[in-house]
Amino acid sequence: MRKVFNYRRVFRIPYAYRRLFGGLLEFGFDVPVVLLINLVGAFLVTLFVWWSVIQNIVPHAFGMWDVLFLVGIPIGIAIMIQKVNPDGKNIYRFLFGLMRYLLRVKFPKAEFCHDEKVEQHGNKVRFSLLYKVKKGGKS
Repeated sequence: MRKVFNYRRVFRIPYAYRRLFGGLLEFGFDVPVVLLINLVGAFLVTLFVWWSVIQNIVPHAFGMWDVLFLVGIPIGIAIMIQKVNPDGKNIYRFLFGLMRYLLRVKFPKAEFCHDEKVEQHGNKVRFSLLYKVKKGGKS
């Protein structure tokens, strides 16, 4: 008799790291790769905003609040991004579909008829004059 196995639960476990840089940095728990990517991306954006905007306005040395700003905000953003699932999809797939829709349909103001793109012509549509037909068939 055959047994049917359901591997869905196994394949839905996210890929994670326990140690980084060849064992130089070890964690006592698994750190998902998506969380690390989100964290690095949020850190780079925060660092760019910090150096390009805030340091030009208020130039001073790093203090306690600066470190909290550069570390705490990216961690919070990475955790929030990981928890968001719009329409039950991964946030990156959702954003990719949204950008594809905006760039292909919304911004060019494309018109579709039966799922086919209709070319817009600059010509105005003019209708001929309508005549009321009497019962006898003549106007």
